[in-house]
Amino acid sequence: MTPECVPAEPDSPVAGQSRSEHRSARLTTSADRPPDDLVLVLLPGLDGTGTNFDTFVTQRPAGVEVQVISYPSDRPAGYEELLELIWEQLPLDRQFILLGESFSGPLAVRVASRQPAGLQGVVLCASFIRSPTPWYVRCFPSLFTPVFVKRLIRLEAKIMRALLGKRQDALRRSVGKLPADVCPEVIAARVRATFTVDASAELRSVQVPLMYLGGRWDLVIPRRCSRLIQRLYPGVELRWIDGPHALLQTRPSEAWGILQAWLDNLLLNRI
Repeated sequence: MTPECVPAEPDSPVAGQSRSEHRSARLTTSADRPPDDLVLVLLPGLDGTGTNFDTFVTQRPAGVEVQVISYPSDRPAGYEELLELIWEQLPLDRQFILLGESFSGPLAVRVASRQPAGLQGVVLCASFIRSPTPWYVRCFPSLFTPVFVKRLIRLEAKIMRALLGKRQDALRRSVGKLPADVCPEVIAARVRATFTVDASAELRSVQVPLMYLGGRWDLVIPRRCSRLIQRLYPGVELRWIDGPHALLQTRPSEAWGILQAWLDNLLLNRI
């Protein structure tokens, strides 16, 4: 059943607290965590809920802290609005790495271009900075309506095969719930937003290390997207996994192996 769009309850600050103070209290680390530890901040794909990160987060190495940022599921929000939402939730007193999955790649780059305090690096996972959609599809944005999205939901098996590859049967219970958990209006608006997004200029101004993590069997994001990133940011580290588009869901251990080595290298360079 398609969900109805209902207003979400905001996470309200305690009386007397400013938004920044409330956010700081929510994100401040406990005394048993070293203050120089890196936090991995995850920005979700098209669904925006962040629930698809559950398995990936569960398999994180010991000592790694993860923060998942979610997007509104009850109303459309464009890249600009989501950028501000992310900015408000960044760790205030910690050093962190920003990982943008798929739809969120341009958001990760735009956040990094603002050079927030504490940002140590950016990971783009199966993502892009300029529309990955063929030009002939972008010519018909009006086709991507809520009704069209509802029809796509009915084609769940084919969509899951593109996202998850041959292992879809074992994984669809954890990933296949979406985008049915999100309003079709929201999904349609985000798809249309990818048609015109372009974070090329922001990428050139990124001042922290950048890694691109891609799947060799990705049927969603074409290779031209990673080639463009490499051309605009020659220092990017390109890493590939034998997997489909949903890398963090289907290849979590391999992804963590690459991420852990990259994070360790960043820590060494900080010494």
